[in-house]
Amino acid sequence: MLKPFIVQALSAIFGFFGAVPFVSPAAAGIPLDQSTKDYLEGAWLTNEQPKGISCTKQNSSNSQYEFEFRKSGGRFVWYEPFDVFTGVGIFSAQRDGDVVTITFAGPDQKAWIPIHIRLMPPDRLEFLDDPVGGDTAPSTQSTFAYRCDRPNWTVTNDLSVDMERILTSPATGTTLFVEVGPRLTDTLICRTAGDESLKPRLRWLQFEIIGPVHYYVFGVGFGHKLDLQPIRSVRPIDNHTFAIEVQERSPSAGGLAWDPGSQSKLFALTAIWDGSRLRIPELGASFVRCFGTSQRGYAPAPLPSRVKP
Repeated sequence: MLKPFIVQALSAIFGFFGAVPFVSPAAAGIPLDQSTKDYLEGAWLTNEQPKGISCTKQNSSNSQYEFEFRKSGGRFVWYEPFDVFTGVGIFSAQRDGDVVTITFAGPDQKAWIPIHIRLMPPDRLEFLDDPVGGDTAPSTQSTFAYRCDRPNWTVTNDLSVDMERILTSPATGTTLFVEVGPRLTDTLICRTAGDESLKPRLRWLQFEIIGPVHYYVFGVGFGHKLDLQPIRSVRPIDNHTFAIEVQERSPSAGGLAWDPGSQSKLFALTAIWDGSRLRIPELGASFVRCFGTSQRGYAPAPLPSRVKP
């Protein structure tokens, strides 16, 4: 199968930048009209018509693309089934006719890779090859995507943007919470998280709470309790404490389904942020906040820029 241009663009970004906590621009910095944002926001299934159900309830091996503008200012999530999510900050976006050009954020908050998307109402997108001289004619290499989920804001409705960014950075890269180890500096803990030979020995968590469709917690070292479990709500207890409601996956749902099954149960996690550590009493552990990529490694990231607990 031909490699879509958007995949090449994302691969270029993640193969280039290192472990630096970049922050995507504020919403006001993206001059895209609200109706276009409303059309893009949500989840899109690539090269396959949805089966009439939510993306989170069907087993498909095709990638999904997800857009969010409301809280992050501009963010794209690339989901490769069945457990790889890649968050990418959006640097800028503009619309010309039915084509939207979105520029991903790269190192140092600078513009990096532009992609071109044709809007095909009521429920389709066409990801075009990088056009030359303004040519946006359909190509045999174009990737089509079909809407499979509208945004669901109820999961984090009561959460401020500042609190949200503690658990999930909107920047290009991944936020990991790596368990504090004896006699290890934060730098060494985060650096170890990027070493694939050592990573299986660590206990670490990754939260996705920006959404607006896939909300989850993924944990390594906690058995199957946090094995890519859907998050149903994140609520503030105070300005530095989160009440997180997680839905355990029912064995009958199968290992590949996002749908946890009708018999699954909810359980609670309490996350307490003190400005440098995240403590979760239910897991009996404290974690260092790290940011980066698996290709280039991770560095300590106590707080995103401009965010106060």
